[in-house]
Amino acid sequence: MPDFVNYICPQFTRTHINFQRVPVVDTSNPFIALAALGVRRVSTGSALARAAYGSLVTAARELRTAGTFTYLDAAISASELDAALTS
Repeated sequence: MPDFVNYICPQFTRTHINFQRVPVVDTSNPFIALAALGVRRVSTGSALARAAYGSLVTAARELRTAGTFTYLDAAISASELDAALTS
């Protein structure tokens, strides 16, 4: 991947290159590694929304099939959600 980024980025010096979902960067912080290669923006596309919808569907399935509420153990608190949406 670094070779690809090093090849592509210099060719577009007057615009930003958008890399979407780069799972092959082998580092604990891919954003730092990609920035060092010249990448200025990394997009997750719809991944965050799909992760949220996945949690919603999992919770709904639990309610429908088991009638339980254990999905609430992973739920964000109202105050955390409020803080995240207002910061």
